[in-house]
Amino acid sequence: MKCFYSYTKIFRFCNIIILFLLFCYCNTQIKNNTSLVQPITLNESTSLDSLNIELATKAAEISNQKLKTFLEVTECNSIWLNESLELNDKGIELLNLLQHQELQGIKPFSYLSIDSINNMNGITKDTLLTLYFIEIAEKVAYGSKDSLFDIRPFEKRITKVDFIETLAQQTVNHELSKVIESIEPKTKYYHELKEALKNYALRTSLSKEKIEIPRIKKDTTAAFLSTARVLCNFGLIDSIAVDKKQLITALKTFQKEHGLNETGVLNKNTVKSLNKSPYQYYLQGLLSLEKWRKRADWTGEYIASNIPEFTLSYIKNDSTISHHRTVIGKTWSPTPQIKSELEYMDIYPFWNVPSNITNNELIPKAIKDPKYLSRNRYQVFNGKELVSSENIDFSKGGNYKIRQKGGSYSGLGLIKFHFKNNYNVFFHDTPSKKLFNKEIRAYSHGCIRLENPFDLANNIIKDSIANYEGGIETIAKKRKRKKMYLNYKIPIYIHYTLTTTNNNKIIFHSDVYEKEDFTALKINN
Repeated sequence: MKCFYSYTKIFRFCNIIILFLLFCYCNTQIKNNTSLVQPITLNESTSLDSLNIELATKAAEISNQKLKTFLEVTECNSIWLNESLELNDKGIELLNLLQHQELQGIKPFSYLSIDSINNMNGITKDTLLTLYFIEIAEKVAYGSKDSLFDIRPFEKRITKVDFIETLAQQTVNHELSKVIESIEPKTKYYHELKEALKNYALRTSLSKEKIEIPRIKKDTTAAFLSTARVLCNFGLIDSIAVDKKQLITALKTFQKEHGLNETGVLNKNTVKSLNKSPYQYYLQGLLSLEKWRKRADWTGEYIASNIPEFTLSYIKNDSTISHHRTVIGKTWSPTPQIKSELEYMDIYPFWNVPSNITNNELIPKAIKDPKYLSRNRYQVFNGKELVSSENIDFSKGGNYKIRQKGGSYSGLGLIKFHFKNNYNVFFHDTPSKKLFNKEIRAYSHGCIRLENPFDLANNIIKDSIANYEGGIETIAKKRKRKKMYLNYKIPIYIHYTLTTTNNNKIIFHSDVYEKEDFTALKINN
């Protein structure tokens, strides 16, 4: 009896294993073979009218609510097929969209050929195309359903309750290109990037070949030959049989396309960028588009600073009012992503030195050189009392607060832009102007240093500060601190987006904080 029960248990367990393997196999076949996908099982229709009648008859039995809603809005009339149940113009347009999803900045989720479509019966053909269209429309409008990254601190793009109804209505009345355009994000950065990434995909054919560049000091000829092969893959030269001048010109174009100084020299940062394939950069571009699809639209007037691009832009109604190079936080004190609002500008500001900089940097220097703080115009406070830094023995400890007087020599320079955040981060001027010429500008403690900050300030005060005449420079020359509050708060977005554009040309930036290589791989998988 015990043996019988044991064999029974083994038999049941084997059955469970077989059923599980059978389920996995069928699921894989359905994913890999679109001809097995039949959203509705109906009798074979021989005309468009009979197909529409069958759709209407079976609509109530459809379990997929999105498909059901779409069919209800279209009154169960086929959008994709003609009288002969072949693809009509709109059906051909959809098939072309599905076959070239990469040009829409979408990682292809299904491949359909005209042959596979022609081998389907009318009802399967129509419902399958509708399902695929809903899928691609949702990806364009709101991004992938997978959680590839944390959208915070930015607001998430909210899915409209009537999205499917509106989609169906527009699909009936308009060309698909117009429908897609109507549901896309409205942010200017998204549209510029989508078009530039499309052109990049066409130019490079998205080659996956990775070519390592040998050390130029070890083998100059091999290094230049490998560089030529890479530039061919990127569509920047037609053949590796080019002269040195053509090669250097193409290399400068590559450097510009990757946010590097256009030197035409195989330096460390250039070689590092050359060692990645065009397809890897494409995945990086997809990730950036995905971020714009997930984020709520940025429109109207705002200030946006892209951390890995090392830039800040003041935008009004999609026009760039001023654009600035920036210096961001070091890798060990990175600039965070922030959503806030600009409240005021601080002219000739004090710098209240954060405690970590006081304890880790300034006090050790003061211990070695008692005159260091006074020589660099730092003031030391014991509680609220101002004390002489040269008479303090910092080696004995103490709870001292340090601030630096305003002026061009100050760490904050002559102006600071204040906005609330939890990181004590702000935009400010800097005395270290030479750093703006560096390729990778990660030198601050987390704040964002601006090149030509008075240009930004003067553009802001034109509309944002009441009863003001004259320029910021006039106030700064008085060498007295002044806070200038805005009439209204201007939205600020400090974000981390690796792929951008410049004059409609794609720019791939270095992942300075090494945040996104793994996420791009997740998109590929």
